[in-house]
This record gives sequence, structure tokens and C-alpha cells, in this order.
Amino acid sequence: MERLTFDGNFCDIAQCRTITCPYNNSCTQKQVWERLKMYEDKSPYTLEIPMQLPKLLKAPNRIVYIASPLDKHVYTATLESAYLDRYCRLYIKIRWTEPEDEKVNISSIRADAFCRIAFSTKEEAENELRKGADEDA
Repeated sequence: MERLTFDGNFCDIAQCRTITCPYNNSCTQKQVWERLKMYEDKSPYTLEIPMQLPKLLKAPNRIVYIASPLDKHVYTATLESAYLDRYCRLYIKIRWTEPEDEKVNISSIRADAFCRIAFSTKEEAENELRKGADEDA
């Protein structure tokens, strides 16, 4: 993740030292800056992107195929968005439908799990299910 903060005193950067601070140096803007700086300084908060993710995100019409090992079914899903949680973990938001009732579902999946079950073609997803079934037998 690209760093948003840099070394220096927030009040000097914001140029609010010229007036007396009505918040006793604890304004909300300074607190947000210091909290963000703290997150950026900690190494566990680095963003890791799985290798397969860029290929999946470039899928035609943003359509991917989800191989569900639980019910042995391949679902068609549309990529909606990607976002970071407060711990800088990447999530993928997808829209998919149940084959029986056409009910639209929206789910968020961690990117690392998403890359294990999502495929750019239906054939790849079906092959993965078959491979999983062969291993179970």
C-alpha cells in the first residue's frame, strides 16, 4: 500500500501553528493523521494481493465463475467492487444468483479465498469441482 503520511508534525503541515489551538493540540484532524501514520508504520498492515486476482478482475463483462465445493455447483457471479477492511485486508464484493429461484445475492469474500474458488471460465470451475470430487473418492 502506498504511504499517505510522511514524517513531520501535523500542525506544521496544516499550518495551524500560527493561531492558538482551540483544541489543545488534540483536534480530530491531527488524531486521524496520527492514527493513519500508526497503521502505516506497522508491518502487519501491508496489503497482499494474490497473484490470480488481476486476471480475475479483468474478466470480460466482470463475470467470473465460482466453484462451490460444498454443494458441488458452479455459480455465475458479477464482480461489484473491491475494498479494504480496517485491518487492510482486501475483500471482493460479488453479485450472484441461485440457479433454482433466481434470487440475487451479494457477498463479500476475502481476496485470498476468492482466488481459490473463482475462475475466469465455466470450464475451469467445473474441472476444479471434478478434481475435488476425485480427491474425495
